[in-house]
Amino acid sequence: MRGSISIGRVNGVWKQRFTRDQSILLLSVLLQLALGILFGHSYDMRIFMATGYLVGSGQNPYVAQDLTAAFQNNSFQGMTSVGYPPPWPLALGFLYRIVYALLPNLMVYNLAIKLPVIAANIGLAYLVADILKNLRTDAAVIRKAWIFMLLCPSVLYFGPAWGQFDSIVAWLSLLCLVSLDRGRPLSSAILLALAIAFKPIALPLFPVAILCYFPWPSSICSVNRFARRFAMRSGSLPA
Repeated sequence: MRGSISIGRVNGVWKQRFTRDQSILLLSVLLQLALGILFGHSYDMRIFMATGYLVGSGQNPYVAQDLTAAFQNNSFQGMTSVGYPPPWPLALGFLYRIVYALLPNLMVYNLAIKLPVIAANIGLAYLVADILKNLRTDAAVIRKAWIFMLLCPSVLYFGPAWGQFDSIVAWLSLLCLVSLDRGRPLSSAILLALAIAFKPIALPLFPVAILCYFPWPSSICSVNRFARRFAMRSGSLPA
């Protein structure tokens, strides 16, 4: 982790710190993989699996179907359809095609669906550490925050164990704010559009992003340009 690991110095304290941090990272990854393959919300994960099958086979994921025959499992009957915008169903369809279509095992499929969430959890930990480093926070505090994000019980429960993908939305939203802070309105608009497209819980960040980037009172033209750029990236306006 940047801010607490030195690769150049490989003796003494730095070597010990490098080994310890790598062990913590490995522990987090293994723990998340174990939770990912062994657990899963009984309703949400069935919906995600079914959605992956429907998208991967070219069908409409927003129309509920009895997929007992497709998965050879009676638990895939009497289900509702997915309730999230297209990006997550598209990701599920891709995972179905590269995993379950080749290796029809529900436990492996269950884990595969959570791999993007696990990757987002790891990315979120490093992003938080990088933000704190840029704020010139003490190295010990940065490391504690990094460890907390890697081993946070709520993150592990709702992500790898449950199967929800809020960490992807959080990672995109935080990247959006970082881009705003660095004066990159185009990339921030793209990132915020992606976050909202995955899950609308990121929608309140839209007015916050405008207020953060354009000092009040801001130019109406500038606000309109940002809003139009955001809408085009979301696909709600023609380019």
